[in-house]
Amino acid sequence: MDMVTHHTNMKNSDSAQARAAELLAVAANLLDEGATARQIDDPIDDALERFGDVRPEPYSHTRFTETTARFVQHVYEQALPPGRTLTLWQARDEAVALLARAYRGTYANGYHGAVLDAADPSGPGLGLVLARIAEVIKSERRQMQMRCVESRHIDSADWDTKCAMALILIGRCGEFLPPELRCCPPEQLAEDVFDLLAMQLATTGRLRPAHAAFWRAG
Repeated sequence: MDMVTHHTNMKNSDSAQARAAELLAVAANLLDEGATARQIDDPIDDALERFGDVRPEPYSHTRFTETTARFVQHVYEQALPPGRTLTLWQARDEAVALLARAYRGTYANGYHGAVLDAADPSGPGLGLVLARIAEVIKSERRQMQMRCVESRHIDSADWDTKCAMALILIGRCGEFLPPELRCCPPEQLAEDVFDLLAMQLATTGRLRPAHAAFWRAG
């Protein structure tokens, strides 16, 4: 290899390292737990509080349907940028979809589980269901944010930069990696950069471990 080629390769390597460090810093800041809580969780919690307490009345399916719909309508308009306005019918459909795909109930999951929780005379009833809907919306918004960060700041990088990111992250979280991965060349983990970043942020407390685990499992 002549000196010119060697010098060019070194410059390209340094450039990829610098770009990798920059992209990782941007992605880490966007996924930071404190920033995410302020951007996603706090507005939804405020919307839940402003919606007010739901009176502990005997269960009525009509009341269940209308209250969950109005709550989803309220959250989408007040807490999710840019402030999406749903008709009551749209909000009913959205509430049913949220409950069906992600509700985790006391006795069962999904829409049926939400109905059981709301109808339980020994429990908090609809108030519990609304609080859990809020948690579902938070979780889904966090997942959307993670996918957006991965697409914009990780997947869009060129191969050399991805390899450089993998090398940086192997160094940062090597002690948490299985031995067979700890010794991998960065090229072998270039397509796993986001998972490595999520692991690093989870171990340093900058990302909820549950969300990092969800992403790797998903």
